[in-house]
Amino acid sequence: MNKPYLCISALQSLADIEGAVEAFDRWLPSANGATHSPCFGFAVDAHTIAAEVKWSPRKVESVTVLKAGIVRAGARGFKAALHLDLQDRSRGSVGGSSLSQLEAFFLPIHSTLPALLSMLDSPDLIVQINAVVPPHECEKLKNQFENISLVFPLSQALLSLPENQAAQYVHGLAGVADTFLLDRSGGAGLEFLIEDVRSVAELLRANAPQSKLAISGGLNPKNIAQRVQQLASDETLMKIFPLAEISFDVESGVRSSVASKNGGKLGADTDRIDSVLVSDFVKNAYAALGSS
Repeated sequence: MNKPYLCISALQSLADIEGAVEAFDRWLPSANGATHSPCFGFAVDAHTIAAEVKWSPRKVESVTVLKAGIVRAGARGFKAALHLDLQDRSRGSVGGSSLSQLEAFFLPIHSTLPALLSMLDSPDLIVQINAVVPPHECEKLKNQFENISLVFPLSQALLSLPENQAAQYVHGLAGVADTFLLDRSGGAGLEFLIEDVRSVAELLRANAPQSKLAISGGLNPKNIAQRVQQLASDETLMKIFPLAEISFDVESGVRSSVASKNGGKLGADTDRIDSVLVSDFVKNAYAALGSS
């Protein structure tokens, strides 16, 4: 994974994919010398892998849609990312006051991801593991699928652990992690703070100097230009990770509420990818990244 990416995450349907293709095709040519590769992000879980028909918020509708998205991305030289939920929610709300407690929610990779990648017959992907993962599990995965790029989120719960446990975790993944993603709220859309980005950059420099940085949280078409400028204005951060080396991931900020198709059983409303918001975000993001 050489160039950083600009990822539209939680694409669910063929219509979502076509909307993202149209947005990047429209605005990428005007971003002369663009440093950030377009990326399609797909949220998957055990139900996706087992081809089970089960409603899951923001998860890709089926393996068929997932394959189509990967093909569409590859045909244009774009990146594709699997955002794999490997947290055992049967144990209750994910949380804890120690690294070992957070790792206890992890579902073993060997029973899920290898089966999915083999099914897709396309291991050359970005794979984001949404869980706190024991390093030895990641080493097994990296050995089996050498071409994948691994991304590990850093949530507020993990970064707030006492006694330098976050540094211990990052250091343990230094040999397998291509990128660490700062996402304070784990996909809930909570805005990132510049001081948090700076702290994570320093954490990576000290414990995983070969790994890249990605940022998510609270991004949308209206604020992306301001957020990019705030990052570019932080001299300490730019010395560690220049803007041209930082990836960005948007999810909640390109979605809008729609009437539920589940008969109200799961709430009156849900949300879906909004192609207009996707187009505006891509336009504004490339304009901001190109001028900073």
